[in-house]
Amino acid sequence: MVAESSPDTVQDWQTNQILPGCRVTAAGSATTRAGDEGEALYARLLTVGWKRTPDPRYATNAPALRFRLDETNCFFSIYSGMMVGTPAEMRVNVAFENRPGEDRYNVLVQCVPAVEPEP
Repeated sequence: MVAESSPDTVQDWQTNQILPGCRVTAAGSATTRAGDEGEALYARLLTVGWKRTPDPRYATNAPALRFRLDETNCFFSIYSGMMVGTPAEMRVNVAFENRPGEDRYNVLVQCVPAVEPEP
């Protein structure tokens, strides 16, 4: 994979606050579908101690999921094709070279400090 990380500000979905955080944008390839790569990533996150974010407000089988580790809440999205349209997505896609017989997929991760939801 080729990845780029940068500071970011993210509107927290639980409180609507704009929080300081970080963004990771990556491109990779695999012989499996992007959805299968996502499932493998999510399973690995759970194995190493990440937990699903409480009350995430989306379907259980959504392609993008929120996870929490200690005081950090992250949104993970695995997808095919250009979807975000950011300069970082363009740079990692240009820098990454697919291996023969594999299909490209992208990963977006946005992390912010975990905050308690407003009532």
